[in-house]
Amino acid sequence: MEIFDREWCNIYLWTVNGSALFYIERDRTYWATCFEVLSEFWWAHLVPAKHALAGNKRELAETYRCTSFSHTMFLWVQLTGGGLNFGHHAYG
Repeated sequence: MEIFDREWCNIYLWTVNGSALFYIERDRTYWATCFEVLSEFWWAHLVPAKHALAGNKRELAETYRCTSFSHTMFLWVQLTGGGLNFGHHAYG
């Protein structure tokens, strides 16, 4: 929704045991927090590890592996209640 600038979307989920339709409203606060967490992870772990691997420094790349929650990730978990919220749903 953020990428396409939409205020809501429907997600249809099908499994062999049934299906469900989820109506999801845009949550700008949630996305801003997600963006902050993802950005922190990208710049603190992925980019440095990629550069280390490009320089054939595998041991250095391993030092960028995540070993614990960051402060921002902790705040994100607190904001989301520890999981994802799919809003209103209708089972079909």
